[in-house]
Amino acid sequence: MVIKNIYLVIVCLLFYFPGLMANPQVEEPLKQGISAIVSLKTDDGIQQISQLADKFPNFKLAHYVKADLLSYRSGQHFKKNNKIISEDTYKELEARLKEDPFVKEALYPSEIVYLGQKYTHVLVADISKSRLYVFNNNLTLVNSFYMSIGRGGAGKEKLNDGKTPIGTYFIDKRIDGELLPDKYGDAAYALNYPNAWDKMNGKTGYGIWLHGTTKELYNRAPKATEGCIALSNDDLKILDQYISENTPVIIGNPVNWSKKKAIFNEIELVKVFNVLSKEMLQPVIRPPEKPFNFFSVANASVQDVNTQFHNLSLIHGPEKEMLIATFLQQYNDRVMRVEQYWKNTANGWEVVSQN
Repeated sequence: MVIKNIYLVIVCLLFYFPGLMANPQVEEPLKQGISAIVSLKTDDGIQQISQLADKFPNFKLAHYVKADLLSYRSGQHFKKNNKIISEDTYKELEARLKEDPFVKEALYPSEIVYLGQKYTHVLVADISKSRLYVFNNNLTLVNSFYMSIGRGGAGKEKLNDGKTPIGTYFIDKRIDGELLPDKYGDAAYALNYPNAWDKMNGKTGYGIWLHGTTKELYNRAPKATEGCIALSNDDLKILDQYISENTPVIIGNPVNWSKKKAIFNEIELVKVFNVLSKEMLQPVIRPPEKPFNFFSVANASVQDVNTQFHNLSLIHGPEKEMLIATFLQQYNDRVMRVEQYWKNTANGWEVVSQN
């Protein structure tokens, strides 16, 4: 059997594809079915894909693969540019099964300089891979999901451009699917786009969510939203266990991957700010309404307002010249979550915005 079918050619080029599969009910049977075909066990492979298509009748990719395999076996396989199988289908197959060098090499998102204990998990959306990765607080990869982004691609600049923003955001709230139109699926998690950095750079728009998919479809094509990130409803249910208040969401195209874990990333920067040690330091800082140069903390006097902060996290934005610091700050008898945006200026790192 000479492999000429376009699906098999793609998979042979990508094979073997190790890594975490988000939904073993979907991606594992897909992998096993195509693996059987590659091993010349055609009937076994078609049976695997057929069972997948039958189990998830709204999973178009499984039906397209099944149809292509059956037509190939009959000697009349489809071509990539015909009207039956779209370019999006091939891109989705690649995104689901392509070997992931990041997983293979055990890399970490270098946007994270330090992650405090407040965040039990961090979501990392790599647009170039159409994958949403979930890391725990120790930066161990715990799951991975196929995702869709905006029709206009990456790099949102203005309202209605159909693009997904690039940067670091936080989940503001969860909206139950019963309160939403069907196209958003079982739930939606609102991101804080535009954040302070976006606004300073003139970016507009609103309503960027991480949400599910209409019940008519198992999932969307790689570029099929108005700028949001969309997962299948099944995957969204799995993702829900990892999301808590203000969970960070890093979106890159691509994400900057590193061989170093967060606490070792840019350790010089951490030392300069003098905020990390074996125990979290408790520096004296100024009240929230008075932005300050972080270098001045070392010279703060006792007369300054006595406060302490903990659960500090430092995460880069879309450019390394920007850093988002979040922490819990006690001010008299109140505890507040503070979100600061730092910019690397000629005078050093300075706070340019604080929420």
